[in-house]
Amino acid sequence: MRILIYKFKRNQVDQELPCHANFNLEFKLWRPSSTRYLPPGKRKKYIIYWAFHYLGVFRNKEYACLLVFHNTILAASMLIVPAYFKWPFMNKSDLQFTYVLTSSEYRGKGIGGRMLKYAIKEFSGQNRDIWYVTDTENVPSQRICSKVGFEVEYPGSLSGYLKILRPDQD
Repeated sequence: MRILIYKFKRNQVDQELPCHANFNLEFKLWRPSSTRYLPPGKRKKYIIYWAFHYLGVFRNKEYACLLVFHNTILAASMLIVPAYFKWPFMNKSDLQFTYVLTSSEYRGKGIGGRMLKYAIKEFSGQNRDIWYVTDTENVPSQRICSKVGFEVEYPGSLSGYLKILRPDQD
C-alpha cells in the first residue's frame, strides 16, 4: 500500500475552518482502562491497540480515541496512537492521528477539520511531533490534514505481515 506521511508544521489551530452553522458538536476523549478496551463505535479489531497500550508496546501512554457527537449521534472519530515498531520515524513522545472517520451524513461539513484541530490543541506541545498517515488514493484525507497545517514529510509504503513502513527511496 502506497502512503503519504504528514507532519504537523504550521500552527493554524486558531484559524477557523468553515463548519455548518447549526452544528453543536461535543468532543469526548476516550481513554483505555482495564475494563474499557474498545472505543465506542469501533470494531473488535481495535482491541489490539488496547493490548499494545497495556503491554507497553507503545512508547508512551497517550493512546486515546477522540469522538465527536452531534446531539447523541457519533458524527466522527479518530485514534491517537503513540509511536511503536510499525512507525520507526516517530520519537518516543510523538503521536499519530489515524483512522480519521466521518459518518457519511456528516461528510463535507467541516467536522473532520474541527476534530483534527481539537486534537492538535489537546496533544501538541510536550516536545513532540504529530503525524498523520494516509494512503495516496485518499484525497479527502489529504485535503483535510493539509487544511489544518500538516505537510507531506515523505512518501512510503506499508509492507510485510506487520505492515511496517518502508520509506520511498529517491
